[in-house]
Amino acid sequence: MGLHGEVSFDAMSPAVIVDERLYGIFEQVGAELLGPDKVVELETPSMGSEDFGRYLDCVPALLFRVGVGADCAGRPVVVHQTSTAAGDCRVESV
Repeated sequence: MGLHGEVSFDAMSPAVIVDERLYGIFEQVGAELLGPDKVVELETPSMGSEDFGRYLDCVPALLFRVGVGADCAGRPVVVHQTSTAAGDCRVESV
C-alpha cells in the first residue's frame, strides 16, 4: 500500500502541581463535611508518575486521594494492590 508512519513516545509525564486556590477550597469544604481530622496532607509527596499532569498544562486542577485507613478486618488499605478492597463497612450513608 505504500503507507509509512512515525510514532514517538514521550516517556516523561509533567509534574502534578496542585492549584493552591483549589486546594484551599477543597481543604475547607472537606473539613466542613468530614471534620478537620479527616483531611490529611501527605507528609511526603508521592513521586510516582501520573499522566494527570498533562491536564494541568491546560487548566487549574488538583489531585487528591480518597482513603479509608483500614478494611473491615482492620488491615491497612494500600493503593494499587490486587488485595485492595475497602469493604462496605467503610461507606457511610448521609
